[in-house]
Amino acid sequence: MPRINKIVLVGHCSFDSASLQHAAARVPGITQVERVNDDASLAKVADDSALLLVNRVLDGRFSVDHGVELIQSLRAAGNTTRAMLISNYADSQEAAEAVGALPGFGKSQTHDPATASKLAAAVSDS
Repeated sequence: MPRINKIVLVGHCSFDSASLQHAAARVPGITQVERVNDDASLAKVADDSALLLVNRVLDGRFSVDHGVELIQSLRAAGNTTRAMLISNYADSQEAAEAVGALPGFGKSQTHDPATASKLAAAVSDS
């Protein structure tokens, strides 16, 4: 699997996207941060060079309303793009991991050093 060099912000409003983009900029090796708010745009960028940061409640035009459902539909379609759920709710994090997401983090943790480490680990070759 190639090293991830792109973070895709999936279903986030402008305010949250700016905060997440700032967090993504601190991750070594990330050369691109994109924002997508619909299924067609997501299909173009969801590949092995990307890490998806998926909002718990999707903002935009998706076929589903919840980030866990989106991750689950990607997995059901055979898409193995790495994904993390962005949510402060432990039950949502557990549900996302149960359908194949990496451990995510909440919006309140965006600027925590532990989040930077979690993002760096998610984009590493391991």
